[in-house]
Amino acid sequence: IELIAAYVFDFGSAIAITYAGKVMGCLASFAIARSCGRRLCGNNLSKLKLLRAMECAISREPLRLCFLARASIIPIMLKNYGFGVLGVPWRAFVPPLLLVE
Repeated sequence: IELIAAYVFDFGSAIAITYAGKVMGCLASFAIARSCGRRLCGNNLSKLKLLRAMECAISREPLRLCFLARASIIPIMLKNYGFGVLGVPWRAFVPPLLLVE
């Protein structure tokens, strides 16, 4: 889809449209995970030691971990839905999304 935008629109418009679409998709998936992911996955989060450790780290430094995750090569689905389920606050999710994606 990103390539199609490059063929249909000029370079600047293609980048703006692609960026806006990616940001809106990330925000939508994060909102879905925040609203119902915690309720659906809550019992499983407490069972897995790794997820408990991630939740503890995120509660201490959410902004730093969001920046590091956005800069790393992790599938975007895991970043968006995972941060939503783990309870990352909006104020820590949005700035790295806007600056790094």
